[in-house]
Amino acid sequence: MRLALPVLLALLPLRASGQECAPAAPDLYPADGSSGLPRDGVVRVVFHEIYEPQSPADEILTLFDDAAGVAVPGTVRVEPQGETDTRVELLTESPLEPSTQYRAAVQLPWGAGETSFTFRTGSVLQDASPPAFDGASEIRVVAADDVPCGATEGDDPESGYRVTVSFPPAADDAGPANMDYILYQTLGPELDLPVERKRVRAFGADPFGAVFLPEEAVDNERVCFVVHAVDMFGNVAGPEREACGDPVGPGQFRSMCTVGAGAMSGDTDGSAPASLLVVTAFLLARRKPGPAERSWQRRIASTAQEAVEKPS
Repeated sequence: MRLALPVLLALLPLRASGQECAPAAPDLYPADGSSGLPRDGVVRVVFHEIYEPQSPADEILTLFDDAAGVAVPGTVRVEPQGETDTRVELLTESPLEPSTQYRAAVQLPWGAGETSFTFRTGSVLQDASPPAFDGASEIRVVAADDVPCGATEGDDPESGYRVTVSFPPAADDAGPANMDYILYQTLGPELDLPVERKRVRAFGADPFGAVFLPEEAVDNERVCFVVHAVDMFGNVAGPEREACGDPVGPGQFRSMCTVGAGAMSGDTDGSAPASLLVVTAFLLARRKPGPAERSWQRRIASTAQEAVEKPS
């Protein structure tokens, strides 16, 4: 039985995380319809729930030459990704053929049927270089009382802050649709080392990541984020550029700014002089960090490298 993916997701059981939340759609790598991909032979599906399949691993994810309808030999492994996700990955025995369309068939959890996606290879054998990525550009920190389902561990709070971090799309051989962005909070109340807040897959010409933070993670103080880009082969672009912002109330729009690498973008509503004073005062008040305090730069690079395991 084969059903459309939205219908399949509606059939999946709810996941408890403070509230009863339906799992998000699985992430498919490569993205459906991708073309010009390296021939490494890596296909991955990330389920946003704990998935303990009853079927053999090679029945969960199968790759076919789409024109010939022949299965491509390979090894499938199922393993946890973080505390809440499950990664199913297929590594082919040999490189894929150039300029060929492939179809991946995925068995969904809980007997919800099957879905599939297609992609086309290019001529390049392997993508071993990191994406070209400039890092975070803008940030908004806005008070919110509409807490997303499962936004925090345990019981969801009644209020908090929605942090929206914008960044330019990364450029990579695998294409922008096959890119993950990891958002790290680097400045906040009682925060000495960076904390990974969210991993997002952002599409389009103006990607962004939205993070919900409980009130104690902001506490009416300035917060800063850095963003790293990771392609589907585990190559990481980790610029140190920070985007920083002050929290505002619902419906208010304070200027957005970027601190780091000498970059800053000001208001668009004519209040640029005030925003410059705010940023200047902040820079003067923020003491120069020592080597231990800024070891987050090295720690983030290590964390990002481990986030996507390179195929052996």
